[in-house]
Amino acid sequence: MPVSRFDYRTIRQLLLFAVVCEEGSFRRAATRLNISQPPLTAQIDELENRLRVRLLERSPRGVKLTSTGLAFLPEVQKFISQAEQLDRSLKQIRGGQRGIVTIGAVTEAMLEWVPACIARVRAEHPLIAVYTKSIDSVEIEEAVANNDVSFAIGYCGSVAKSGLKSFCLRLEKPVVLFSKTHPLANVENITWDDLKQEAWVFTPRTTSPNYFDALYGLCKDNGFTPDIRYEMGSVMQQIAFVCCGQGTALIPESFVKWIPQAAVAKAIKNTRATLALTAVWNPAVNSVHRDTVLQALGVVL
Repeated sequence: MPVSRFDYRTIRQLLLFAVVCEEGSFRRAATRLNISQPPLTAQIDELENRLRVRLLERSPRGVKLTSTGLAFLPEVQKFISQAEQLDRSLKQIRGGQRGIVTIGAVTEAMLEWVPACIARVRAEHPLIAVYTKSIDSVEIEEAVANNDVSFAIGYCGSVAKSGLKSFCLRLEKPVVLFSKTHPLANVENITWDDLKQEAWVFTPRTTSPNYFDALYGLCKDNGFTPDIRYEMGSVMQQIAFVCCGQGTALIPESFVKWIPQAAVAKAIKNTRATLALTAVWNPAVNSVHRDTVLQALGVVL
C-alpha cells in the first residue's frame, strides 16, 4: 500500500479550528481546550499557511470567519461528526456490539418513532447499536444515497432518486393550533372557512417540500391562500410561537400529546390525511443490521 502524503497534523488543527469558531475567541477556546493561547494561535496560523487560505479575521474583540472560513466550516463539522461516529463504532466493537446503524431523522421522528425503535432494538437485538443524526426532510434522499446514514425518517413522501425505497410509517391529518387566548380556541367545530383570515406559522418549504406542499395544498383546496407570517424550523418551534400568540399553525395530529397548556389543538371538519411520515433506505446497500432496525420500526421490506 503506498504511503499517503496527507499531513496528519492537519486533523488536530481542524479540530482546534472548530473549537475556536464555536467559542469566537482564541482565549475562550484555549480555556476550553485546557491549553495556553499562544500554541493554539500558532496551530491555526500553521493550518492557514498549509491550506494557503485565510480562515479567520482576528481583532481585539475576538475572531470572525472569513468568506473562505464560512464555506470551509461545514466541511470541518462534517469531518468531526464522522470522526465521532468512528469513535463510537470502535467503542461498540470493543464492547462486543458489532452492529452499527445510524438513523437520519427529522425532529418530529426523534420525539417518538426513533426512541421507540431504539428501545425495541436494545431489548431484542443487544448486539446492534443505534445512533441518531438530526436531518431535514429535504436532505434525506441525498444522505441515504451517499450512505451518510443507514436509513432516514421524515416527511418526504415517495422518493424521486432512482433505486431508493420508501415505506409510509404513518399517514395522518393535520390539526389547527391556536393560542389559549385566540377567539377560536373555544369553538367546538372548526371548519376551513373559519381559518381563511388567520396569520399562519409554517415550516419553510426549503426544509421539507412535501410537508409544506401538503399543508399549503389543503388551504388552497379549501378556498384560500394562507397568509404565512412566520416560518419556523420544526413543529415544536411552531408550537412555541403559537403559545406566544404569534399566529396559528397546522401540525400533525400526533403532536397533540406534546402541546402545552398555553395552546389548544382543534380538529378541522372534512380534512383528509395528507402528512406521510416516511422511512427511506437504499436496498443496493446490503445491511442485515439496518434491515433488522427497519423491521423494528414496522417497515415491510
